[in-house]
Amino acid sequence: MIKQIINLAWLDLINISRNAIFWVILISLLVMTVTVAFLLPAERNIEQSLFFLDLSPGQQFQATLLQGGLEKEIFFTEQGALEDHIQEKRGSRGIILRGTPAAPRLELIQEGAVGEGTLKILGAQLAPLLTGVANPAAYQIQIIDPDREALALNLEALPPLLTFEVLALGFLLAAVLLFQEREEGLHRALQVSPAGPASYIGGRLLVLWGLGLISGMLLILLTVGWPARILEIMALLLLGTAFFTLLGLALAVFFRSLSEWFFIGVAVLLINMAPLLSTIIPGFAPAFLNLIPSAFLMQGLEGALFGRGAASSITLVVLLLINIGMGLITWVLLRRKIWGEGLS
Repeated sequence: MIKQIINLAWLDLINISRNAIFWVILISLLVMTVTVAFLLPAERNIEQSLFFLDLSPGQQFQATLLQGGLEKEIFFTEQGALEDHIQEKRGSRGIILRGTPAAPRLELIQEGAVGEGTLKILGAQLAPLLTGVANPAAYQIQIIDPDREALALNLEALPPLLTFEVLALGFLLAAVLLFQEREEGLHRALQVSPAGPASYIGGRLLVLWGLGLISGMLLILLTVGWPARILEIMALLLLGTAFFTLLGLALAVFFRSLSEWFFIGVAVLLINMAPLLSTIIPGFAPAFLNLIPSAFLMQGLEGALFGRGAASSITLVVLLLINIGMGLITWVLLRRKIWGEGLS
């Protein structure tokens, strides 16, 4: 059986090298590696985006705002200069202050339309500063993990990109190779060969494991260097690649071509990529996203790479159990659809 797995893996490697999709994925992975390692900044540079012009008697507002901690550089003395600056500095806003502290009048200057909600937020932010009286906070802040250091901006992107890489390699290539074999008639040859579904799955996994480890470790070494928990990281990459490879095979057996599979396949791929939304939009974190296997993988990689999360062994066990279940399902489907009588 080992010889059969090696032979099928070698055949998969040849087919992959002849497939244009593989080269597209490979180039995209190289672009991601260069982006994280060399292009993304390590720190967020949040520039000042609010500028003021005080036209009140005696510039009472400017004095109050300066006492409140604002820098003198963000105040202008002429309206034309403020408007020119707002036009040059996209995304910034100008506030013209008129009236008195008892009855302030504010005029907003910005490019494009402004919503009523934005005006209310700005008013709520500026009201205590303009009057010099701090309003009591209507909320409390609780720091859950005070010893947890903030990650550099480029490193925050590493677990999601590694997860996306595993998704792309495992799910897409597993399906594309199966359709390529259908087109070339290889499945008919497999029916009469000693190789069975288990050998077929083993050969596919062997190739994609190798590709996943090489590309994943390259990305990690170029960004964080040699990680302390390298064995755990490798285990997570192997388990993630295995799951999405099995999922890609299990789904692909129901279709005869890439065009038939495309819309359903992309939909399944997007569902598995849904946990990435929580990293892009931190406020969007519904509980159901944590039930998707890619969420386990992303959280496990973050813990292993940056020492975050004490339940790493639980993550590995959960992913292993998911892989066992997915492996059995894929074996049954391949036996019926490829090696069974329903093969056309």
